[in-house]
Amino acid sequence: MPSHFEYPYARRSDHQDVLHGNVVADPYRSWLEDPDSPETEAFVASQNELTQKVFQDVPFRQEFLARNTEMFNYEKYSSPFQRGNRYFFFKNDGLQNQSVLYVQDSLTSEPKVLLDPNTLAEDGTAALGEFSFSEGKADSGILYLSYGVSKGGSDWETVKVLALTADGTIEHLEDTLEWVKVSYLSWTHDDKGFFYGRYPAPKTFATAAEQKSAGTETDLNTNHQIWYHKIGTPQADDKFVFSFPEAPKYYVYAKVSDDGKYLLLRVKDGCIVANMVFVAEISAVLAFLATTDNQSSVRVHRVVNNMDFQYLYLINNGPEFFFVTNLDAPRKRIVKVDNILSDTIVWTEVIPE
Repeated sequence: MPSHFEYPYARRSDHQDVLHGNVVADPYRSWLEDPDSPETEAFVASQNELTQKVFQDVPFRQEFLARNTEMFNYEKYSSPFQRGNRYFFFKNDGLQNQSVLYVQDSLTSEPKVLLDPNTLAEDGTAALGEFSFSEGKADSGILYLSYGVSKGGSDWETVKVLALTADGTIEHLEDTLEWVKVSYLSWTHDDKGFFYGRYPAPKTFATAAEQKSAGTETDLNTNHQIWYHKIGTPQADDKFVFSFPEAPKYYVYAKVSDDGKYLLLRVKDGCIVANMVFVAEISAVLAFLATTDNQSSVRVHRVVNNMDFQYLYLINNGPEFFFVTNLDAPRKRIVKVDNILSDTIVWTEVIPE
């Protein structure tokens, strides 16, 4: 293994920024922030070439690989969980790239594969992202699974839907949702559809061919939106629910409450832990969507209208809602509000810090 090596040359420029009165040098911005430029591509290729050469010269590389392969080669199971009247779990045989989702009719019946993420792309670069089951309460006995697929390490997800019928038949539906990111997939309790979050398609990808490179773009994503998708319809027919245009960099998570009667919106700004909380009654949301022109956001009640602290929904009993918060509690505590739709929100401590 060489004691030194010749690192690829990285050209420096004289570019500077002035931030809050301070001069900050940024010598690589003029070229290295453009991943598609010939200069950047050549630099990355030379870096990869150097890295592989260093790895190839490691004398114990094969022994290291063999030992790690041996240690990872054992069956792995997730905890089982129930949806509808069926049971589900993830299992990895040992060295599979991704764990496989199995379904059982009972705790003692033979499991069968419901969804194998390893088959989503021939080159193995597709991964299972966010997923969510419907309530399974429909008269048809069908249980739906909505799931996101990301390709090549991208944080964009394409959402697909499958149906598990009462007799155990698995049907992959044509429903396909694009440009989904930072999103829950939260079903209404009538099993007719779900809420999801998406961005407008990046301007970088004007054509279908360009969209194959999704995830490599450096565009700033803005104007995150919540939409409602009804099963069996194209994405073009989806209903716009909510956005936060006064702060285009904010993004929103939409979640149906455990009793199915409320829609909670958690508004965030980047990676800070604080968030806002908005809520609306599901009946009012669905009534609004039935008449909306897809231009206006649904009317919401602003429970927390600032970005000072974190509030995470736990559960509710009708209008009585419970949250985990760091409000006056750096190590968190559980609080409740007696009426989530009240004009005056009073937090009552349930479990102290």
